[in-house]
Amino acid sequence: MWKERVSKLSRHCFSRQKVLGTEPELVNEQIFNVGSDEQNVQIFDLAKLVAEACDLPFNYEWYGDCDTRSYQVNFKIKETLNYTPNTTIKQGAKNVFDALNDETLNPDDPRMITVKWYRHLLEMQQFLKSTEIDGVLL
Repeated sequence: MWKERVSKLSRHCFSRQKVLGTEPELVNEQIFNVGSDEQNVQIFDLAKLVAEACDLPFNYEWYGDCDTRSYQVNFKIKETLNYTPNTTIKQGAKNVFDALNDETLNPDDPRMITVKWYRHLLEMQQFLKSTEIDGVLL
């Protein structure tokens, strides 16, 4: 089971490796959206895909206004780095669902919630700086 999870994680890291292993002039000061036109869906359609992938009923209550945001995204990563995702939305959703069910993924781990994890890192950075003298930890 552990090797399978590591294998899935390594596939997710592929896009980062692709960028890091590329000539600097192609990637420096660039922002890359990782994905594809086929994976660019609105939140309602995404919710349906996740429910289907996890073999769960799709129940929803509509509230608020319709989603009017633009979903036009430039996936220049395909042309610049010859990158295409190797996992579909459904596969990714199923992987996360399975990892939650078999408890290899802990939803309470702050690393699983990006904003909380970044806050934690900033707090740790401040703590470490407060325990330094001339750049050396006490």
